Amino acid sequence: MLFLHLADLHLEESHFSSKAQGLRQRIKSATEEALEKAVDLAIDKAVDAVIISGDLYHTAERSIAKLKRLASEFSRLDRADIPVYLIHGNHDYVDREEWDQLWPSNVHVFGEKVETMLFTTKKGERVALSGFSYHTRWIEKDLIQDFPSKGNQVDYHIGLLHGAEATGNVDEDHYAPFQLADMLIKGYDYWALGHIHQRSCLNEQPPVIYPGNIQGRHRKEVGEKGGYLVELNPDGARLNFVPCAPLFFEKVTYEAPVRDNFQEALADFQHFIERKQAAVAKELALDVSFIFHKDFPLSVKQAIREIDLCHYFNQVYLAKVTFIEQAERQLIVDQSFSEDLEKVRKSDGWPNLYQEVLSRLLADKSFQSLHLLDLLDEDFQQEVEEMSQKILLEDQLGGK
Repeated sequence: MLFLHLADLHLEESHFSSKAQGLRQRIKSATEEALEKAVDLAIDKAVDAVIISGDLYHTAERSIAKLKRLASEFSRLDRADIPVYLIHGNHDYVDREEWDQLWPSNVHVFGEKVETMLFTTKKGERVALSGFSYHTRWIEKDLIQDFPSKGNQVDYHIGLLHGAEATGNVDEDHYAPFQLADMLIKGYDYWALGHIHQRSCLNEQPPVIYPGNIQGRHRKEVGEKGGYLVELNPDGARLNFVPCAPLFFEKVTYEAPVRDNFQEALADFQHFIERKQAAVAKELALDVSFIFHKDFPLSVKQAIREIDLCHYFNQVYLAKVTFIEQAERQLIVDQSFSEDLEKVRKSDGWPNLYQEVLSRLLADKSFQSLHLLDLLDEDFQQEVEEMSQKILLEDQLGGK
């Protein structure tokens, strides 16, 4: 049996400020291109099925544009006689089942409770697939016990799950927490996971796999993105990662040469960006750590800090530019500081610090230009954590 395993498409209608539209709109179109490329691959390889492990959309809301875009790709697979088996995740949880009734007949959606679907490949292989969809943002119960064990009546059994390994912390286990050992007991031939955006193998044989998302959505999601082409046979499974994303996020460090002239300093940075862009065969979105030498002239430094570099170099997609002084750079890697930061994060004073950082972020123009201010959004909360570290860093620098 041959199938394509995808997860975390996060097709979305983005609503960001006009200054961020360049990169944000490109991320949106790149995600659609990645999906189209994945479908092209599935058709070219004549796979027996496409499996999607949750979060087709970024939100539970369904727009006509989203539905039409996805239905178009599903219809291409339908014309190629390729079935689609999918579950919904924590982002695109289903609160109105009629949405899924709009798909072509080749699309099979798992319901709220664990269920098993059967189909036979063109070669006569009997396949069972078990899974469930989210009907709410959080699922705090371990549902692995509800999955049936593999039976003798099928050749292959595949599990679909959108979730994360259990940590034992009730404040963290919100996404269908599971224990790997409990999954392996089921005797399945493959576990098709979703939710984690970095591809990961939790177990080799039988494979328990996160394919990651098909297109990086922000600067933290670096590296190649795509899915897995999986071949199951009586001897086990063979996996081949297939990249789909046209836009590539990368984190880079730029050590600015000392210049007495603002235009020369800006030209240096532009040449650095252009060299990076020319070194790869695909589009780049860069997360830049811009490091000033201790002898860098203050007036030039201030001029560079004041210009919106992300907007200035929009054509080469700067996801973010973080300015760092040499002294700060040394402190960032200081182990004792990292330990102190972790203590503060776990302390009773953290909520107050969070509120302080939140107020600063809301007033920060560069932050407003890059983020949709959704307090429930995981990316937003991560940005708050990073700003908290910067505040602590400034406090430590001030004390020296």
